[in-house]
Amino acid sequence: MFEWNIFYGLLNFAILAGGLYFAGRKSAAKMYKDYRDKVSGELERAKEAAANAEKLQDNLEALDAAGRSDCDRIIADAKQQAQEFGHSTRREVGYLTIHSILHLLGYDHVDEGPMKRQMRAREEAILAEIELPRK
Repeated sequence: MFEWNIFYGLLNFAILAGGLYFAGRKSAAKMYKDYRDKVSGELERAKEAAANAEKLQDNLEALDAAGRSDCDRIIADAKQQAQEFGHSTRREVGYLTIHSILHLLGYDHVDEGPMKRQMRAREEAILAEIELPRK
């Protein structure tokens, strides 16, 4: 039984050998050098990518730790404010979240004027809707 894979392998080898023979020794050496440089460059880029991935992982871990400490601080502040205002921590966290989102949507409370009243009314309406009303 004839193995086509072996045949094609030998054919490719013969073509390569013939090409090297006809290209000459200097051309073959240049082709090898170019190939070696290309592979070396790829390996260097792979090493750099691995080093960058390690740095990125370290940075992500640091950000995660910082983010957790920020969340811990915010929750601690919310607990304190909830006690000051006489309502639950859950309601205070809800209020702070809604307050922040309203600012992102363009609401403001620069002074005691109509803008502040409008923002406070919107906050209370949303808190009532999600069943976190002022007690």
